[in-house]
Amino acid sequence: MAVIGRIREIKELDRLLASKEAEFLALYGRRRVGKTFLIREHFKKQFCFELTGVKDGTLKEQLVNFHQQLSGRSRKLRPLPASWQEAFQQLADHLGSLRGNGKRVVSWTNCRGWLVPARAFFRRWIISGMLSHPRIRG
Repeated sequence: MAVIGRIREIKELDRLLASKEAEFLALYGRRRVGKTFLIREHFKKQFCFELTGVKDGTLKEQLVNFHQQLSGRSRKLRPLPASWQEAFQQLADHLGSLRGNGKRVVSWTNCRGWLVPARAFFRRWIISGMLSHPRIRG
């Protein structure tokens, strides 16, 4: 199914994808207007990881969900992370192991704050420059 309309948004997504730098996009808005659909359709060939939180999930359940999604993408046996710090290190290792010079897209769907503890760590991870690490940028 194709995205109809959203010309301005698609131009911005194309600009981010063409950038030589690591980029971060926060997409937010009312429920049920097609945010997730737009991202999935536009970046479907560039996805290297996608995560949606577990509704009312405990930390352990969120980390198990993360682990399952990363294991499915990387096809590498990894230990279950005990913290978000370990989880993001595993994600960084996965991104650094990918071949090619194409842009790597990570989708993080934080439905209604289901991943709030991870969101805080993710923000620190970005600010610390983890996404600009040479192994990740490719």
